[in-house]
Amino acid sequence: MCAGVSPEKVVEAHGSFASATCLTCMKHYSFEWLQEQVLAPPQPEETDGVHVPTCELCGGIVKPDITFFGEALPPRFGRLAPSDTRAADCLIVIGTSLKVYPVAGLVDEVSADVPRVLINREPVGIAPDAIDMAGERVEVTPEEAAAAAHKAKTAKAALKAARAARRRQGRASSQPAALRGAREHKGSDSEGEAEEERRGASD
Repeated sequence: MCAGVSPEKVVEAHGSFASATCLTCMKHYSFEWLQEQVLAPPQPEETDGVHVPTCELCGGIVKPDITFFGEALPPRFGRLAPSDTRAADCLIVIGTSLKVYPVAGLVDEVSADVPRVLINREPVGIAPDAIDMAGERVEVTPEEAAAAAHKAKTAKAALKAARAARRRQGRASSQPAALRGAREHKGSDSEGEAEEERRGASD
């Protein structure tokens, strides 16, 4: 869980070590209980020096509430991902290879005009209009993240304006020459009529 962020604001896509659950009877356990069990000395009948936590009720295996490879993501992720990506005004991606789906697909789900910021040790599939903060640093301040988001938003706005200008230019150039000539001629006639009216008024 993120410090200073209320639980309802956090979607733990791959679960959390903050709790654990018995795989047999589904009894829930706290992180403190799990930690105590994991750090306990192994029993003589156990192998490889590993102590596997077992349920106090049924003796089943107790597993941390994290998503292992091959397991389905928590239902909360699938339920909130569509609405959260639609409502996002900035997307900040930190410390990931962007290779594991469906989480990696979130970068393509936000609106095209939403700034996207990547904070990572190495570039990973960066789009031309994304802001990259790659490097060896392992700490990024909120101010730096906000500055990067503002830079990305400004770049997005400029790109959007440039695309709109190109579309307008394309529509104008695609008009038939005769139509463009007629419009230009009409404009000239209108200017001539206005000039004659001004002359008549002065006489």
